[in-house]
Amino acid sequence: MKLHGLVITGTLLLILGGVGGWWILGQQIDTRIPYHTQVSPKDPQFIESIDFTNSIDSKSIDSINTKNSNIWVVWYGDDTAVYRLQVDAIKYKDLYSTLRQTLVQDQIRLESIASSHISATLAPIFARLPSRITPFLDNLFSITNNAILIQVAIGFALEAVQKHTSENITQVRETTRILLANKIVKEFRESVLLPGFTLRALRSASSRAFALLRQDLLENCDRYDRAFRNFVLNASGTVESREEKLGWKPDPSWQQGNATFLSLCPELRRPNIGQISDTPLIEAFAAIEKMIHAQALELVRPLADAAVDIAIQSNNTTNTLITYGLPSGISRFLGSTLNSIAFTWTIVKKAFDNLGGPQSRKRFASGILASLNGLKTDSVQRLHSVYRTFISAKIERIGLNLAARSEGVWSRNP
Repeated sequence: MKLHGLVITGTLLLILGGVGGWWILGQQIDTRIPYHTQVSPKDPQFIESIDFTNSIDSKSIDSINTKNSNIWVVWYGDDTAVYRLQVDAIKYKDLYSTLRQTLVQDQIRLESIASSHISATLAPIFARLPSRITPFLDNLFSITNNAILIQVAIGFALEAVQKHTSENITQVRETTRILLANKIVKEFRESVLLPGFTLRALRSASSRAFALLRQDLLENCDRYDRAFRNFVLNASGTVESREEKLGWKPDPSWQQGNATFLSLCPELRRPNIGQISDTPLIEAFAAIEKMIHAQALELVRPLADAAVDIAIQSNNTTNTLITYGLPSGISRFLGSTLNSIAFTWTIVKKAFDNLGGPQSRKRFASGILASLNGLKTDSVQRLHSVYRTFISAKIERIGLNLAARSEGVWSRNP
């Protein structure tokens, strides 16, 4: 009797254990598998609802292939119609792996092509700039311009010296140099760069380069669209379509002759895809002005130092006259007049000095030409960086959309 009771008790425990284990397993499965019926065929999350971590490589594809001989591939026929077909897992893995590897190679190739497009379209515009250097230098190194610069420098230095103590004369020299360098950069901008005209031309050239790149990307995308389309059309099986309330059903209306496939890169096919920002070009122009400014600071150093020396002497004369009891206004006038007479030869010499003469002009001309070459290189590189980002995003989108066709929620949980 006791033995019979033990047998009954053991049997009950086994039954309860099995039921409990089945209930726990069922809870785990429910928490892991998403309900695909919650996603509408019109919801763009169909493309996005993939495991991005695994879709970047073929690990998820490999795991499916090792478990099943067939997998579902799902695709949009247009913006609303969605279809699926069960295909051989091994064959689709081969297609997917090949396309993923090709994407990496295509990105490198397209980046190189983009660089060629940018260089070719921008080169004619930059080729016009060097011819403007000689007229600019002729004016800059003329006697008239030098006389204007020395007068501007002396006037500024006189005012600055009167406001600073002798310990701050170095600062006066620096600010005088900066003032003169700013004037030279302004003349360079208006005579050589002509940013209003040149930037408009560069924007137009950049737009042409972008249009060429977009065409290259479209042709590249066509190859991936054809590869997927041909795979589906050559596969055997019944194509099913999905309706929001009815779910998946065989679609007798789907025929190879009228088959439609939404592109892997639909945004590229939109007429108004936008344009690349011209911020890189503006930044490149700002950079060359800084380079010209640095060269101009050295060019005007002797002239600025001479102007400050004259201003210091004039200020000292004024202070001496004030100590003799003359009013400050009269003292400044007399001090300026006396020193203008005393330093007439220095002023004339600086005017005829032409900012250092032929050698100085030659060095400055070489610096400007190098800066213009740098402007071309810098503009191309800055634009190319933006283009690379654009290309990378489009290539990545192709890869994600391709992965979604076998790794989306409807593929994994039909």
